Amino acid sequence: MQRRTGLLRRIATIGLQIALPLVLLLSPLYLLVSPAFVRHEYRLSHIPASSRFDVAERLAISDVLIGYLRGWNSIEDMTSLTTAAGEPALTQREINHMVDVNRVLGWFLAAQRLALGFSVLAGVWLLYDGGVVQLGRQLRLAVVTAAAIIGVLVVASLVDFDFFFTVFHQVLFEAGTWTFWETDTLIQLYPLLFWADAVWKLGAVILVGLGLTYAVGTILSKPGRGSSKG
Repeated sequence: MQRRTGLLRRIATIGLQIALPLVLLLSPLYLLVSPAFVRHEYRLSHIPASSRFDVAERLAISDVLIGYLRGWNSIEDMTSLTTAAGEPALTQREINHMVDVNRVLGWFLAAQRLALGFSVLAGVWLLYDGGVVQLGRQLRLAVVTAAAIIGVLVVASLVDFDFFFTVFHQVLFEAGTWTFWETDTLIQLYPLLFWADAVWKLGAVILVGLGLTYAVGTILSKPGRGSSKG
């Protein structure tokens, strides 16, 4: 029984160190891939305006694409999308890329949900097995792991965002499927400065989550808050 308990403790400890950083890193994607975030970005003076669409049309097209990525709209809603001039809003290459983005985003969000579920289970077990002090310590260790990962990513994006952006796409997408002309709809909607802005804001939200989690871990790990079963 003691050996089994020790094994479960190790699984919960290691699992939390892997799962919780994923939760902290991936959860802000729900904020990033949203109509509200796009509207926020379009209101900023340093985000280039579209040379093809006015603000209302730009938002209308973007809302359909965001809705497709979040599962609110079907692929037919996206492929049948037309501009105010009556032309197809997206080329076939752009549609194919959006399908790829939807697939990758689906992986990320599925990983976030799986990691969240495992984090809850691991946290409950650690709380039962060793009390709030042990749980608090493991929360702080998980934050350190996540902070190291996000630190590397943020530094890489700040040093050379073009390189960071390129490598990111090369890892996740097939070569030649994610580059477009300046006049293409996807670039008109989401220029490079849009993504540069999104990356540092995503990092800021993650840092807030890290700070809050670390603070909770610190409070819980204070001596006298709970006893360990050994």
